[in-house]
Amino acid sequence: MARRREMRGPEPSGRLETVLTDELLDFLMIVNRLKRHKGENDWGGLRYGSYKGQKQKVRDSIAEHSYKGMLMCIFLAEQLRINNLNVFHSVKIFGVHDLPEYLRGDCDAISVHLGQISKKDKARRETEAIEEIRSKFSFGQMIFELWQEYEEQKTREAKYARAVDKLEATSHMIERGIITRKRQIGAEHTALYCDEAIRNFPELEPMLHSLKARLKPLFVKQGYIWKPEYNYPD
Repeated sequence: MARRREMRGPEPSGRLETVLTDELLDFLMIVNRLKRHKGENDWGGLRYGSYKGQKQKVRDSIAEHSYKGMLMCIFLAEQLRINNLNVFHSVKIFGVHDLPEYLRGDCDAISVHLGQISKKDKARRETEAIEEIRSKFSFGQMIFELWQEYEEQKTREAKYARAVDKLEATSHMIERGIITRKRQIGAEHTALYCDEAIRNFPELEPMLHSLKARLKPLFVKQGYIWKPEYNYPD
């Protein structure tokens, strides 16, 4: 009788591969914590918002924001037929640009808008965080360069990622039905939040028009003034 051949798995990896995968796993454990880390910005800084006495969950995790944003990077480029854009590279930029928020915490968007937290201090905190990642992992330089590309806003891919970031945040506020926690000045910040980024990547104007069409009645419903300059283009 012929001897039955044993089914074996793949040969074990070499030492180098094991070291690399162990390091990658350490990094992914940090990424995993983003599922539980809640943003502290204007659309995310409250666990619950209140409108006419009804509490609503308004805060999402960094991971939730990143997942939806990366999907938007893919499908907006496809559906709007955006040319001369490396979509995969944009997705990578989007995926890493918020990593410093886990290590140093996010800065409240309204506080930066009002000058309560300086842009310089925000940049310092984020730079310290990304430098920590760069020094800790052998592939940290790649992550740093993606983050730096987003911050410098020189490439189409970086401009696209930032515009999608703004669009995603605004769509989150609309879905939650909460405009702001800072009354009219915060409402104005919300209404104009995407405009500059879209001016830098005008192919996304159709999505901004769709968002503002849904944002306007939400303003009226919650007692905010929708000013003519909130329309795009103003």
